[in-house]
Parts: sequence; structure tokens; C-alpha cells
Amino acid sequence: MNALNQNFIPKGLRGRNRNAIPLSMATLRDLSDWIEGTLGGDAPRVNSLVKLVRREGLFSSGGRGRNATRMAPQDFATAIVCALTTAAPTKAAEEVRRILALRTFSVSVDPGDGGGFRDFSVWGESRKLPATDPDGNRMLPPELADCPATLGDALAMWAEHFAENPASGVMDWDEISLRIACAPQVELQLFNPDWQNHRWGTEEGDYRAYAWKLRFEAEGLNYDPMLRETVTKLSAHVLRALADLAGAADG
Repeated sequence: MNALNQNFIPKGLRGRNRNAIPLSMATLRDLSDWIEGTLGGDAPRVNSLVKLVRREGLFSSGGRGRNATRMAPQDFATAIVCALTTAAPTKAAEEVRRILALRTFSVSVDPGDGGGFRDFSVWGESRKLPATDPDGNRMLPPELADCPATLGDALAMWAEHFAENPASGVMDWDEISLRIACAPQVELQLFNPDWQNHRWGTEEGDYRAYAWKLRFEAEGLNYDPMLRETVTKLSAHVLRALADLAGAADG
């Protein structure tokens, strides 16, 4: 059994065997097929990528066929980053580990009042996102149980949400993007289900069509405009397929 890296597990799950808390009936083969689909069917890359990342303990493993290990929240998080990274397979495990550990830098919230996104910095241990806005609306998307410390935390919470709420679908505007220049940055964009019935709120100030953008960065980031920049994105269509895997039931 692979060692459990506690730094990449949501706080509520730390100290527990992730093989004992599977999300669904999804196996590593299912996640590999999903990654392959995001890469246009590049099976050789995916096979090498998953093998090397699993060897470093970033995927649960054990058993074969019907007895294959069921995937836990962090396995889904790792799969998302495997789909985003463009690193060579031999360097992918290090890159995936580094990206999962990116710290939450800021949360931008659009309450649907016509004023656009507002930025809230959550950098540093002392800065916390307010639990609610002045109108009492929750400041975090339903996919996140708490303000995540790292990208790994956020993606694991995202997967857990769809395991527990399979009917709560991914919105058409949701996406995850990875930008690499001098260092990786990730943006997670999520929309409240009410956004599709968007309205600018009521006279009482009840805005329920929230949208969120969470940004994750490495500490001590120094941007160099002379470096080449690469951006990879996972669209709502791709994320919806993974959310369906998270919510898949036995039988």
C-alpha cells in the first residue's frame, strides 16, 4: 500500500487510511481512462504518467480487477493535476506534487449584483475568508466545505461534493486552468447552480447567483515577463465526466 501524504489530504480525512474512504466504485483504471480522454487518446503518455505518479504514492493502489482499490478524494485531485500538467512523464510526479501543494492565494466572489468579482486575499495563516457576506449568503461555493489551504485540499473537496451530491452538476462555465511561467499558478472557477437563472438580486438584496474564482500560487512567487508562458485548461464538459465518476454507485 502506498504511503499516505498527509499534506495533500483535507483536514477531516487526515490520519485515516484513504483506501478505507473510497469516493465511489471508480478505480485507477477509470481515472486513467478519463485522463486519456482529456489528452485526446494519448495512451502511451497516460500509461507512463500514471505509473510513475502512482509509484510516488500520489495514487491509491492495490488489488486487480473486481478487487481493485476504489478511488478516494485525493486520487481525483491527483487525476485533475495529471490532466493539466505538460511535464514529461519522468518529471510528472514531482510536478504533480508541487502543484497539489500550491497555497490558496485569493478568492474572488461575484454575488450576482452586477458589480462583478470582488477579490479577497486569504494569503497567510491569519487571513481567513469571511463565512458569509453582509446579506448572510455563504462566501464559499457548495463544492467546498471550508476555505482550502492548498489546491489539493480544494480539488479533494470538489470530488467529495460530487460523490455525496451526484445530482448537483458541474455548471457550463466551470473550469480549472493551470498557468506556468516562472512557477505554476492554478485558477478554479465555479458557478452556483442558480447562475443559469441569473438575476441581479431582489430588492431585499438576496443574491444567490454566486460565482467564484480561487487562485493558488507558490510562496515567494517572482514573475518574470521574459519567460514563456503556457496555459492548460479543463472545461466544464471534461470536469462533468469526472464528477460523474465521483458520484458513480455500485452496480
